[in-house]
Amino acid sequence: MPGNLRFGAILSAIIASAIYFMMGFAFPIVNAPINSYVMLNTPKELLGRVSSVVGMVCMCMTPLGSAIAGAVSEKVSIPVVFFISGIMIILLSVFVSINKNFKNS
Repeated sequence: MPGNLRFGAILSAIIASAIYFMMGFAFPIVNAPINSYVMLNTPKELLGRVSSVVGMVCMCMTPLGSAIAGAVSEKVSIPVVFFISGIMIILLSVFVSINKNFKNS
């Protein structure tokens, strides 16, 4: 039995590493349109300030999101947390794709 547990842990680590590797490629794909949108819709004299605020908010959301996910995962199982997160991402993607104001700017 302990051998199976070790093999499962190794396999899980390999799968997790592969997923994180793919996520590393996905972040620039997501961030480039967001940064382009901010740059195109911000007056030139405010671009530095707006970019700083956007960067600060993104940096602050990382530990805040981890803290919230940790607190929620103590009450709800981890797969449910991932499922809810996935649904929220899908809904946000659909909203942005059908929002005419976002598409036209």
